[in-house]
Amino acid sequence: MTIISIEDIEPGMLLASEMRTRQGRLLLPSGARVTQEHLKIARIWGITEADIADGSHAAGKSQQRSLENLDPELKKTLNTLTEWRFACCDSEQAVVRRLKTLFKLQEVQNLSRKNVREMVDRYRGPKVDASAKPRLPEGFRRPEFDEMVRTQAKLASLPDVFHEIVEVIKSPTSSASHIAEVISKDASISSRLLRLVNSSFYGFMSKVDTLTRAVAVAGTVEITNLTMGIAVTSSFKDIPPEIIDMNDFWEHSIAVGVVARILATQTGMPNLEKVFVGGLLHDIGRLTFIQSYPGLLKDMLVWEATRPVTLHQLEKKVFDFTHARLGGGLLEEWKVPEGLCSMVANHHAQNNSKDTLDTVLIKAADVIAHSLGYGRSGSRRVPPFTDYEWENTGLSMNILPSVAAQAGNQIRDLARIIVMEHDHAV
Repeated sequence: MTIISIEDIEPGMLLASEMRTRQGRLLLPSGARVTQEHLKIARIWGITEADIADGSHAAGKSQQRSLENLDPELKKTLNTLTEWRFACCDSEQAVVRRLKTLFKLQEVQNLSRKNVREMVDRYRGPKVDASAKPRLPEGFRRPEFDEMVRTQAKLASLPDVFHEIVEVIKSPTSSASHIAEVISKDASISSRLLRLVNSSFYGFMSKVDTLTRAVAVAGTVEITNLTMGIAVTSSFKDIPPEIIDMNDFWEHSIAVGVVARILATQTGMPNLEKVFVGGLLHDIGRLTFIQSYPGLLKDMLVWEATRPVTLHQLEKKVFDFTHARLGGGLLEEWKVPEGLCSMVANHHAQNNSKDTLDTVLIKAADVIAHSLGYGRSGSRRVPPFTDYEWENTGLSMNILPSVAAQAGNQIRDLARIIVMEHDHAV
């Protein structure tokens, strides 16, 4: 018997034990031969793995075969790129090995001699001088953390609705109509919120055409969290494109939110929108560093590209605190609920036994999004991650291919809603 991901199961394989939903509903009995329709139903029910009879498993793995049969030169390039991207990770960790394989299997599907250089450039970026080092600006002094948080919190051009929503959250008597009334004051946020509720992210059967209805069907806490997240995405402007492409930045941020939400669903956690918003906002401290020290951050990106070090490790060395702590501090200064602040502030803290499940899922989602190459928040390296941290999610590694497959469409849909529509409205 072998437990494998639903994405690795092929029609014709035999079940070694029953396939049941998380609610205990029987979908297929032991010994049944799996069909394409069975796989479709299993995905709908959120099933991520199944017990396959020995021998049957060997008949599958078409993606693995495509990797094994890859042109030797292309395979060498793909392996080299993979090692470069995961250079900050410990390859002795089983979860790292799984993610490396997942990245290769994803890239091999469309890889050819014609586009191999494009693939490498997409992940490694333009060629840089390997001897380059970050240059501290003349007269540079390390900023005081509290001072920088206060200054940047005041400079951020958050829409008025953000602060009103924060106040609404504090009131236990806020009704759906009251929350809808507050959100409706910002036409751009209202429009994006309605499109989000009607997207594949929620998958409601009937159209939700009013904000009051959106609050009623999605929940007051969920909608207020989403509104805060969408509001923050519009507050960072004039980021130099030569340092970071904002569409790439928000694609990565959305990917972390989507993956965290999918992982949270598998754990049975309530209030899924909280981890989505935590993922959406997890790297806002990076934007604050770029706004404050654009030249220095540009040099740090060059340093990271030429050495096996992550950008957040360089931040710690140069500033004595990271974008994670800075982002958490900003949210705290803006009076955002403590849970969100903690998720953002601790998403790079390693092997912390005091982490809540929310924070553990954001960490895992960040690593998965980096591994699969969804957008880029500055860093081109996959951050370190351990088996201990994965075990803290309480989930099987067999879900990783299913998570990757499920996330793709949602990320594209949400990027169009949260980022693109705002760009056109500006």
